[in-house]
Formats: sequence, structure tokens, C-alpha cells
Amino acid sequence: MRRKSMFAIVFVLFIISTGIIGQTNWSEYNINPVFGQQLGGPKAYYPSICYDPGNFSNHGNMAKYKMWYGTNDGAVGMAISDDGINWIDQGLVHGNVHYHCKIIYDCDGFGNSGYYYRMWYTDPSVWPYGSGTIKYAESIDGTYWVNEQSIIQDESNPLFDGNYWWWYGSYGPAMVLHNPDGYKDWNDSDPMGHRYIMYYNVASMNLIDGEIETTGLAYSTDGKYWKRYGEQPVLLSGADGTWDALYAYAWTVIKENNGYGMWYSGGVSASHEGIGYATSSDGINWSKDPDNPVFHVDNSVEWRNIRTYTPSVIKEGNNYKMWFAGVGGEESGYSIGYAQSELQKQKVCIDILPGVDQNRIHENKKGLIRVIIFGSPNFSVNEIDLATVTLEGVVPVSYKIRDVYKFDPDRNISRIGHDGCADVILIFKCVELISAIGPVSNGEEVVLVLQGTLQNGIEIEGTDSVVIIKDKKKSKIGFSAGETNPPGFQFSETVPNKFTLFSNYPNPFNPTTTIRYDIPKASQVTLTIYNMNGQVVERLVNKKQEPGFYSVNWDARNLSTGVYFYQIQAGDFQQVKKMILLK
Repeated sequence: MRRKSMFAIVFVLFIISTGIIGQTNWSEYNINPVFGQQLGGPKAYYPSICYDPGNFSNHGNMAKYKMWYGTNDGAVGMAISDDGINWIDQGLVHGNVHYHCKIIYDCDGFGNSGYYYRMWYTDPSVWPYGSGTIKYAESIDGTYWVNEQSIIQDESNPLFDGNYWWWYGSYGPAMVLHNPDGYKDWNDSDPMGHRYIMYYNVASMNLIDGEIETTGLAYSTDGKYWKRYGEQPVLLSGADGTWDALYAYAWTVIKENNGYGMWYSGGVSASHEGIGYATSSDGINWSKDPDNPVFHVDNSVEWRNIRTYTPSVIKEGNNYKMWFAGVGGEESGYSIGYAQSELQKQKVCIDILPGVDQNRIHENKKGLIRVIIFGSPNFSVNEIDLATVTLEGVVPVSYKIRDVYKFDPDRNISRIGHDGCADVILIFKCVELISAIGPVSNGEEVVLVLQGTLQNGIEIEGTDSVVIIKDKKKSKIGFSAGETNPPGFQFSETVPNKFTLFSNYPNPFNPTTTIRYDIPKASQVTLTIYNMNGQVVERLVNKKQEPGFYSVNWDARNLSTGVYFYQIQAGDFQQVKKMILLK
């Protein structure tokens, strides 16, 4: 809540939905590098980072972050960290594996294979033009690697074939995405629907430029047998005169709810001159960010003024974290640096008590308050994760999505009517909002803040002002369930129509989170928290409850970071959901 003078102006902003957010606004750690030769450690480059808040479920060394890196003689080393900045070197991994590697982790063992880590790497003895350049291995703990083998390339669509031009050779894998529910059998019409997707380095050769490096796409049902997609790479080097004119080699791809983000190495004379960013709605057709490069050797940063490349990026909550290789001085001191980019909150247009020129709420009002989140031609309210929406921390008792209001910018209010864009109509209990606002003076105007997230995890925020009235003569505020509703919207305060357990919010959380659930009929209700071992941590609810909309706050400040589960039992209804405590 933000307090205001009685006559302050409320500015209302519309959100513009653009899909994946351009991640070029990065903050580099001010005491980089965080690992490698420049700190007295091993030669370290081409990092591959995996993150698991549950410490990788005892599958190998306990840590939240694990990094595999290329080092001397084409070998692979590993380091671990609990914060991504302070790393403990674990030395070389075991097995006949090599650098330019990409590792993925699956706590379920990739369909109960017995191995929790999979690696794709480069064989320097045959690269870049040998058919066995890209190889595969697997591991139980990320340290001991077995079953090393060359990947199998489909004869009709090989990843590279030694023929002049596009598919001449490769310097190895760039990124592998794992879709546990992907196709078990081939479906060439939908390459991105397969269980494994690989972005890989393509060493192309032509008479004009000689060798250039681009990014190809392949897909697989098992991670071992691969088919190339398309007749040319999916990410090409830039036009003449651009910073990535001859090199555009992906190193990280992240799948979002509404598309993909890619971070790649690029340059004019070599692939280690900078880091760029690109986006795609389908993982195939990519658009480079106009503000590229993200980082470049010309940034006058001493530790990486010779080489800046191979970004390994993860998304953690609303933050993107990047580890990337750098070299300073005279081609010595191969090290790993760290940077972070935080998603900014996006503004949404809201109206409290729509259709009213001046919003007034009486402190003793026991009715209901209607709040609108407006849709627009540039923003669909269906992008909102409505289970996360609160007003001053208060959870709505109900909501509907309807096109029943339109915004009047001249008067800064809403009116009943259609504008072709669906809106969200939220219903709050007035007494809960008054309690959340706290003590105020009679006639004081305050700004209420609506918060939530989009389906892709981006936070949203909207504000509107209300005047708090203590004089009963001015108390005709809000509405009750029996009042007139706008066309197409019928509100009933009675009961929900089904049992529902919602996802907790926020998630991940530290240290508190809110769990919401709906009860359509009187039931004996238990809401129980369990740890990863199935042990009861806390029972939040254990009583008979009447039909209604419920929410419970859970405080886990005395517990350790990890994965927890919450289970509701109400009559014959039972459901379990997962949440992550991240300290």
C-alpha cells in the first residue's frame, strides 16, 4: 500500500506482451572471475551449469550448482557451489569424455534408466570434420562417466557430412533440451515435440568466407540416434559489418512457456568475441536481439578483454543467471565469470470499483469489492496465472473472464461496454482489504497494489487509489451479491463448484508461501506438508470446514532448502502438489 494526498493523480499503464523478454540488460559480478586460472585454479572454459535446489537428490556431491568445464588436453573438470559464485573444484571427472560438453540432469533417471546425468561432448581427435565428432556418455553421480559412444546420425539427414557448404563439420554440441513427455516414436512433422532436442555447432565452408560457424538443430527419441532439421542452420551468422558477421554459435537455449531464449557466442574473426541473445516462438525461427551483443571483448573489462564467450544460462525464479568464459591479457588465464539479469515487473491496467468516478471504501463495509484487470489488443488476460493474483496480499474469493468493461482514458475510469478484449473481474471481501490496508485517517487516499505473475513467470503489478471513509453518511461503497451486475457477469458468493487445490504462491519461496483451496461442500479437511522422504513436516489444517474459498500461509523459516509436498484430503478428494523452499 502506498499513501497519497487526496488529489494525487493515478497513472495507469498497459502491459505490452512481446513473448520472451530480451535478456540483454545484464549485471556482471563486480569481482569476476569466480573460477579458473586467474584465481589460481585450473584452466576453465566452455562451462555447462546444472542447478537443482534439492541438492541433486543425493545423486553425487551435494550442492545446488554443478559446473562441468573444459580444461587442459581436452579433459573435463567439475566444480560445485551453493551460491553460484563460490566454487569448490572437484578435479577431473572419470571416463573417456572430453570438453565442449553439455550435461543435463533428471532426478527421475530419464525414465528409470538408472543414470541421472547425460553428457554430449566433442572428440578432439576427429573434430571438426569426422563423423564421430559428437559423442554421448551417462553417469550416476556426474563424476564417473560410462557408456561413451559416438552418436548415430540419420543417413538421410546427418548433422554434418563433410560436404562443401552448410553441413561441412562441427565443433560439438551446444545445448540439449529434454522433454520427458516427448515423442517415443519419430514424428518428423514436429521436431520440437521429441524427447531430445540438440542445438549444435555447424562448421560451414564456402569460397568467399572460408570457414564460418552457425547453429544447427537436431532431434532424437533416445538421445543417441539423431536427425538433422532443415536444409540450413537455424541461427546464421550476421550480415557484413555486424558484430557476429562470421560466427553465431549457440551455447544455451531455455524453453519458456511461450517460446525460447538463446544465448550464443559470436564474432567477426573468431567465435569468442562476444555473447548475443536471440528469441523464438517455436525453437526453429530465431530473431536476434537488436541490442546485441550482451557482452563483448571491447567492453574494457580486463579479465575478459581477449575472449568473452560460451554463456551457460539458467532461469531461477524471476532471475536469469549466466556463467561464461573469459580470457584477459595475452591469451592466458582461462576463467569463468558470472552475471545476472532480473525480469522487471510488467504493469497492468486495473480499476477498483469500476464505473465509479471516485473510489471510496467504508472501513466497516462488509460487502464485496470488484476489481478489473483490463485486457487490450496488445495484452491477453489469459496470459495471467490467476492463482497468483492478490490485492494488498488479499486473495480474491472469485473471478470471471469477460469482455464487459472498457476503459475511458479521458476520465481515467471504466464503463460497462465491449471493446473486443476480455477482462478479468476479481471479487474481494471488503473486510479483508480494510484489514490489509491498516489504520488510516478519515478521507485519506491510499494506493492499493495488485500483484501476480504471468504464465511464463514474469511478475505483474497494477495500482489504483481508494479513499477510506469512516463517516457512515458516506458509506455507500462496494456491492453485495444481490446487486446489479454488468451484462454477462453473474456473481454468486455462495460456494465454489468443485474441489480445487491451487499451486502455492510464491514458488519457489523464502520463507513463507500461501496455499489456496476450494471446498464445495462441508468436509473434514486436512492439509499436510511432507518432506522428500515422505515424513510429515507440519499439518496446517485438520478440522471440518464449511463450503468456501480458503487460503493458508505456511512459514518454513526453520526448515532447510529443498523440495516439499503439500497434500489436501477433503472427503473423497485428495491431491498433492510440489513446492520449493529456496533460501
